[in-house]
Amino acid sequence: MSVRSRHVPAGVALDATIFAVGVSIAVTSVTFWVAVAPQLAGVDLVITGLAVAISRFPLTLAQPAGDVEIGFAAALLVFLSLTSPPLQAIALWSLAMLTAGLQRRRLRARLFNLGTTVTGGALLVWIVSLGQRWGLTGPAELLTVVVACCVYFGFDLLITAVSIAMEEQEPLTATVAWRPVLLGLVCFVAAGTVGYLGAFLFRARSPWMMLLLLIPVGAILVAARSVSRSRLAEQRLSGLFEAATQAPDWADESAFEQALVDQAERILRHSVVDVRAAPAGPDEISALLDIDGRAWRHLVARRTVNVGPFTEEDQRALEALTAVGAASLSRRRMTDATTYLARHDTLTGLVNRAVFSDRLEHAIKLRERKVAVLYCDLDGFKSVNDRLGHEAGDKLLVSVAQRVSHCLRTSDTAARIGGDEFAILVEALPDERGPQSLAERILQALGPCFVVEGREVHVRASIGIAYSEEMVSAEDLLRQADTAMYWAKARGKGRSEVFQPAMQSEILKRLELEEELRTAVETHAIEAVYQPVVLLSNGRIDGFEALARWNHPTLGAVPPDVFIPMAEQLGLIREVGRQVLSLAHAAAVAMRDRGGRPFTMGVNVSPAQIKDPALLRQVTGLVASAPDIQVVLELTESALLADDEATSSALMALEEAGAALAVDDFGVGYSSIGYLYRLPVKIVKIDRSLIRALGEPRGRTLMQGVVAMAQAMGLTVLVEGIESWATVWTVRDLGCPVGQGYLLARPMSLEKAVEISAAGRVHPDILQPLIPGVLPLEAGAPAPEPAELRRP
Repeated sequence: MSVRSRHVPAGVALDATIFAVGVSIAVTSVTFWVAVAPQLAGVDLVITGLAVAISRFPLTLAQPAGDVEIGFAAALLVFLSLTSPPLQAIALWSLAMLTAGLQRRRLRARLFNLGTTVTGGALLVWIVSLGQRWGLTGPAELLTVVVACCVYFGFDLLITAVSIAMEEQEPLTATVAWRPVLLGLVCFVAAGTVGYLGAFLFRARSPWMMLLLLIPVGAILVAARSVSRSRLAEQRLSGLFEAATQAPDWADESAFEQALVDQAERILRHSVVDVRAAPAGPDEISALLDIDGRAWRHLVARRTVNVGPFTEEDQRALEALTAVGAASLSRRRMTDATTYLARHDTLTGLVNRAVFSDRLEHAIKLRERKVAVLYCDLDGFKSVNDRLGHEAGDKLLVSVAQRVSHCLRTSDTAARIGGDEFAILVEALPDERGPQSLAERILQALGPCFVVEGREVHVRASIGIAYSEEMVSAEDLLRQADTAMYWAKARGKGRSEVFQPAMQSEILKRLELEEELRTAVETHAIEAVYQPVVLLSNGRIDGFEALARWNHPTLGAVPPDVFIPMAEQLGLIREVGRQVLSLAHAAAVAMRDRGGRPFTMGVNVSPAQIKDPALLRQVTGLVASAPDIQVVLELTESALLADDEATSSALMALEEAGAALAVDDFGVGYSSIGYLYRLPVKIVKIDRSLIRALGEPRGRTLMQGVVAMAQAMGLTVLVEGIESWATVWTVRDLGCPVGQGYLLARPMSLEKAVEISAAGRVHPDILQPLIPGVLPLEAGAPAPEPAELRRP
């Protein structure tokens, strides 16, 4: 029997002494036995060989303090002590243990084990020989064998435990686990009685009956190996299970490494384990830590005592441990990532609306000090999305979030609550104007341009501020800040406003208007009026532009610059566009039938409609029903400047379907000749802002350059906002063939448009308000010219 420690032995002196005693006994016994002329029988050779073989199959009881190892070769030693002279028995036992010591273990372990087994065996033989001298037989002899086995076992246990205690500098009681020691003693004594049974049969002159002992001995060896392996496998499985259950507590890589090291040392036993970049070296084993497909580091183990090299089972156990650990850490990271995503905005990294609302509600419930909420909405963000695409818009939002975060205190909370809207919770107000000062810092931080994908982009923000009052809920406070933000937008954008109760009624009116707009779209209450497009050379009508109008039952005419942006925000603009396009085309058919010739019909198209397959289907159907009517789709420059593949493909498809594309409001700030070259644009509509600047030399030069550029590219130039004869003469001299404006003709009802189409041209004498809500010509307007529009 022997006890193995998990740590490196340091009791070198004791180990050397035990080895020296054992060698002395072995040499002395062999020398005297040879000198006395040994009588070596065949059974002695068989027994010696069996002792060597059986010594390789100990029963190992794995314990944290040390392994209890029971060798069944002691049964053969008992047999030799009962059937051979003492010196011969000791000599044969020493030779057998020397041969067994050649098994694969480190030198120090082999020498220590040789010393203990030879010395313990000599003690056993000496005690049995004393019983024989005293003439003990029967039960008394059996009792002598039991005592001898106990002495052998106790000597081996005591010497090994003392060596470990000296090495560890610990009490002897801390070195030995007594429960497995008692089990080992019982097994050792039982094995010794098998040797006594063999000697009894041998003395009975029935040596052949000893063959029957091979069956129980073989069964014992197989059982010992199975028990040893099962106990070791149980310990390894226990370590793997503990690693899997503890994995959720591994918060980071350092905790993960330490846990793997602890579990690996428990599973492998008698080993020191560490995590390092280099793989295993000589006399080591290692397993690669592979986390989320990323080769990380190596878990490397090396022996601490002379218990033999690592086995394939050890390698598989180490690999299984790393696999369990890596999978558990991956699940932990996935859980942490899922938790983070559930609480944060994935784009900007700010907290989301749910977390913001929870913190706001908690802050209000404290009631210790007032809190404030800032509600921020970006001005001009939609145009960035339309011009540069959604990917660029996302990058812009990230940059905005970073600038906003730099303006906050550590106690403030910023959240992205949807689209281009942000909310900020200000707790522990430094003073009453603290939130307003924060809003000013945010507006200043957003002032400098952003660089997105190599382009300079300017955005501003409208900020609403609301302070917590008595009995206000988190939802109400956020709504109040939202109301103040809308108020800031209505007063010019790029500013902040503090919520006042009077604002609520205005917002309620807006909400009511939004609901009524939904109803108007559903009931097709959106109408169209038509403004002629005139040849500036002779006043002849070239076509019309259809303009959406909404006549509210009680409010009257709602301006387009009110309900069109509202329709875009509500997602109704596509349906509005489809309805106006249908009305316009039907009107063009009526004008053609009355006037006797086809007219072009222009319709404004929202950027949201361009990629809508429904628009392409509608245009295709309208062109097929009336091929002689030219449908002109008027798009803003912001829609064309998106310049992405999907937009270009959609525009090409619309042009192939038979529609002509026109750039509306050309020159308002986004002008670029690049898209005029790449996209199938046919008409350029000059914005009235350029027309107003014609009286200045630089304005005239700019206009001349735009016209020359368009003509060089084969584009038709149409001038909007003509309100004086001087403008007519100037743009006609610059080469602009067509125009529209209040001087030539105001937007009119379908009936009047059909009537004018029959006349074929406009006449200044009939320029007057034709539909309700349209203002007449300004007082002092120049007198009408002849219909030919020639310079007098």
